[in-house]
Formats: sequence, C-alpha cells, structure tokens
Amino acid sequence: MSTFFEMYGGVNPSRVQKEYAHALAPNETVEYACKTVRDMFIVTDRRILNVDKQGVTGNKKNYDSIPFNKVSRFQVEYGGKLAGLVTIRLWSSGNEAVEVVFHKSANGEGIQKTLASKIC
Repeated sequence: MSTFFEMYGGVNPSRVQKEYAHALAPNETVEYACKTVRDMFIVTDRRILNVDKQGVTGNKKNYDSIPFNKVSRFQVEYGGKLAGLVTIRLWSSGNEAVEVVFHKSANGEGIQKTLASKIC
C-alpha cells in the first residue's frame, strides 16, 4: 500500500470548495471531504484528491490526484463495532493500491456509494 492515513470525520464540502479552489479545475465540484489533524481527503465530481501536509509547520503540501477514469477497482472493509473503522483501498492502473482508513463517523457507506457511482 502506498499511502495510509486516518480520517476522523466529514467536512462541509462548500467550505472545502472555497479553501481548495486553487487546486480544483474550473467547474469542479467537491462532493465529499474528510480531514485529519493535518491531511485532507477530497472526492470531487471528477477525481479523488489527497492533500498531505508535511513538515513541522504543515506549510509543505503534497497534492495526490487520482482521476476516476484511472481507478480500476476499489474495496471497502468495515472494521466492526469495536474497531469503528472503515478502510477503503483504491487501485489505479499501473500503480500500487492507495489505502485510506476512516473513523466510522466519516460515513463509509456514503463514500462507497459515491465511488461506486463514479467508477462502476
């Protein structure tokens, strides 16, 4: 797995739309977003965008973009009531899987439905 980070809950998409407007294409719409203490996982109408803040201050940012048409498959794993985690794995053509671990409050079923409507 090439990427791993924990997500703790959903963020208002309109707020993310404004905050990350510089990283979005014209007329690209944020449909779902989750935030950790530092990182951001964004699902738009066109792609999945992972914003990885690096360094002590978090001023350095790595933007990893996966267009939906490049995702070959995805897997959703529910950790059960005790773990309270949802793990999503995405495979893009020619790359290793990207693994994202969400806290149960991040609405794993909503993310799964969004990905299924974009990829399948």
